[in-house]
Amino acid sequence: MTSKNTEYMTSELEIAGLEVPDGFFGIGASAAESFGEGFMSRIDDVMARVKSEALDGLEEISAYTDIKTESEPNTNINITYQFTSSGETISQQIEAAKNASEVDKMRGVFYAG
Repeated sequence: MTSKNTEYMTSELEIAGLEVPDGFFGIGASAAESFGEGFMSRIDDVMARVKSEALDGLEEISAYTDIKTESEPNTNINITYQFTSSGETISQQIEAAKNASEVDKMRGVFYAG
């Protein structure tokens, strides 16, 4: 707390008929220092626990994805588009094919090619 704030608080409390003990405004500073020292002495332990929990979670996810990919066959699917006159222009057919491809990507279907 700045000197100006300390003086203001002291004068307001005295106007209210209250007495401000010597060292009153320093009490918070020493408590904050004690808290900071206690916090810093434990931060390494806390961070080690957080890291351990995060790595355990990643291992679980990794194990799940390994199991999932091992059970799925490794297949490549090649798609060939044939554009013919069907009432749509070639550019409309190409746009439709691109849109279909984007939908497949969003669904997680990927084609080699």
